[in-house]
Amino acid sequence: HPLCPLCEFSLHPQHRVVSGEEAQRRLKELISSQLQTLTEEKHQCEELQQSYEEIQLYAEKQAGDCERHIRTGFSRLHQFLQEEEQRALSALREEQLRQKKNISPELEKLREKLSSVDKIIQELQQQLETHTYRPRQESTPPCPRPKAGLLLDQAKVLGNLGFRVWTRMKRLVTYQPVVLDPNTASPKLSLSDDLSTVRRTETLNKELPEVPERFSHYAIVLGSVGYSSGTHQWDVEVGDHPHWYIGVAKESIERKEECGASLVNELLCFGYSKGKYNDGPKLVKVEKSPEKIRVKLDFNKGTLSFSDTDHMTPLCSNTVPKGTSTDKLFPYFSVGPAGGTKTKELKIWWSVNML
Repeated sequence: HPLCPLCEFSLHPQHRVVSGEEAQRRLKELISSQLQTLTEEKHQCEELQQSYEEIQLYAEKQAGDCERHIRTGFSRLHQFLQEEEQRALSALREEQLRQKKNISPELEKLREKLSSVDKIIQELQQQLETHTYRPRQESTPPCPRPKAGLLLDQAKVLGNLGFRVWTRMKRLVTYQPVVLDPNTASPKLSLSDDLSTVRRTETLNKELPEVPERFSHYAIVLGSVGYSSGTHQWDVEVGDHPHWYIGVAKESIERKEECGASLVNELLCFGYSKGKYNDGPKLVKVEKSPEKIRVKLDFNKGTLSFSDTDHMTPLCSNTVPKGTSTDKLFPYFSVGPAGGTKTKELKIWWSVNML
């Protein structure tokens, strides 16, 4: 405030008095600082807006991909159901042919019987009219009785029709115990349309928007559902892939920065790299290289175990850390370059003998 010339300084001992030029300089510095802060905030908002717009565009692409996959899947099911409908109608036509084939001889016999009886009746009527009576000495054969199996076998055509179709339909669909979450997938990875396989790519996918759940540094993808209780298991086909890690990871695992120590503390895994098997920090001796590995997470026993699916031989086991009720464990997959090996991707399987 401007200084009142009528006031004495002794009456205002708590007031700081500066010259007008100094007050102007200080206010200018304050406003300049505020302007710089607001400008930086504006830039941050603009960058965030651009990020949101990119996320929205990618979300629209996700929706298009999902719609295409849905339509393809249902088109396949529709075609299957149409083929099954034709199969059922063909079975009905075959049953009609069988029924006609069975009843036609019976009808023919009956027509012959009717013709014979009509002839005899005419002869007897003629005798009555001409008064020349010659009673028949031989009796006519008895009228045939309908035999069994002349009707359509509806039970054969319609019985358990829906169940039989559903049983054959199971060949077209598979159950996935783990569905990969593409929103967590590193730009270094590529997932299949049905989210059941993952492979390492040679180039980064620059279309993927940067979101908090995505792994930016490590080539990692998580399952879409986390666990904190019960027993869960799934099979992973690794084939002869030269570099991979599978297991479970805490939801709080570091996703953006390079931090090997954090990964060790935040996950339990079993993997193969540089020609050796390990469960993270320790080497694991494996007699025969497995092509499929069963991962079993058992909260009741507090263990995460790995075994050879084909031979059911144990590979290694880890203790599940306590306190996971507040930090769920998610299926974890890390894939390196495949090189010249036959197996290019990791595939999640569901075995029919799983309990």
